[in-house]
Amino acid sequence: MNLGLLQEKALPTDMVSGEFTPIVGGKINPGGQWDDYLPVAEFQNNNGFDRMACVTYSLENCLETVELCLTGIENNYSDRFLAKLSGTTHQGNYLSKVFDTILSTGLAKENDYPDDSMNWEEYYAEVPSDPLTKAKEYNNNWNIYREWVTPYNKDNIIEALDYTPLQVTVRYASGDGILNPLGDYQHAVMCYGYVKNKYWKIFDHYTQTRKKYAWDYEFGTILKPTITLKDNHTYMKFEQNRLYLLIEGNEQKLSMFLDGNLVEFPTWSMTRENSNSRLGKWMAAVPVKLIDWNSVPHTNSKGEQI
Repeated sequence: MNLGLLQEKALPTDMVSGEFTPIVGGKINPGGQWDDYLPVAEFQNNNGFDRMACVTYSLENCLETVELCLTGIENNYSDRFLAKLSGTTHQGNYLSKVFDTILSTGLAKENDYPDDSMNWEEYYAEVPSDPLTKAKEYNNNWNIYREWVTPYNKDNIIEALDYTPLQVTVRYASGDGILNPLGDYQHAVMCYGYVKNKYWKIFDHYTQTRKKYAWDYEFGTILKPTITLKDNHTYMKFEQNRLYLLIEGNEQKLSMFLDGNLVEFPTWSMTRENSNSRLGKWMAAVPVKLIDWNSVPHTNSKGEQI
């Protein structure tokens, strides 16, 4: 059974983290746990037919997850759009081919090209001009790079997860326990974290979303997709000794800018649910969006880097 994966090997010219080149970009989420940024659940086998687009679904899940972490904005990109333009067939597609398609076409949002298809022919019909035009905006905003991660080196995988979720190839399995399937790789999913020495956290788009693959399970291929914002954003200029309040994300956090760092005060953090009762204590702080909040180094009150 193949769920949409065509096998390939990394070329000698490809970037391989931990081997030929250093990992591209900076650590976005130290610790490598992406649970708080997972995308909406979407399934490749809706309406009675399989789109064979696991490579598209898993790659877009990685990009949506890291984008939410970087910006605080939850975008949902059209799997139908990328699956068609990357040339997905009844046998599936290659990781590199789907990734490289984004470089030339960009990504359309789900609302601009929704999956309302009832069969294969509708899903893979020619893409109209309007979503093709709107998709180009993605590449106006983001730089996108790919590397391969050595699947047999757990330290490399752990390090790569500090930068982004990973697109990994697996043998399909389902269930609530720890999975360790045998057989050829025929499915692509997102790895979004781990419990060391126990299991890898897997986000799927076939029958269920969150799964656990055994710590000793060896992935077939690992692609590390990296995105960085292009310099279209005018970043906030922080002032010495000013209070700043993060206003995006799950929590509101207070900090003071001292000597080039935002010094966070964790005892002041509060959830949105109880924010109204303590609003007066925040009035002196300058509101900050997540993109600006993440643009400078952070320390705790002891001066330790966060």
